[in-house]
Amino acid sequence: MRYSCLIAFVFLALLPACEDDPVSPSAQRITVKTVTTGDGTDADGFIVNLDSGAVTSGISLNSWLAFVKVEPGNHDVLLEDLADNCSVDGANPQSVAVVAGQAVEVTFNVTCVEEA
Repeated sequence: MRYSCLIAFVFLALLPACEDDPVSPSAQRITVKTVTTGDGTDADGFIVNLDSGAVTSGISLNSWLAFVKVEPGNHDVLLEDLADNCSVDGANPQSVAVVAGQAVEVTFNVTCVEEA
């Protein structure tokens, strides 16, 4: 009986260690989406710039990407390398606050007009 109580105690004590860590750095991410409308296009897509060039990545029209393991705190997300016939509707860059263990989503609405 003593051994079964000891085994139960050890099992219950270790059980929380088996769960996913809710504040895992991999959960701290910024997901960036582009929603592109209009008659024109931007054939080579865009560049997403995180924190003034600390991290950059290419992104297609009507697509998404994620920056993972982002440090908690305030970050600036800039969409650049837009064709001359395309513009971002709204703020660019967008400032976001990442909280430990949480994900943040940033959406850039881009309008492209057909070039004359």
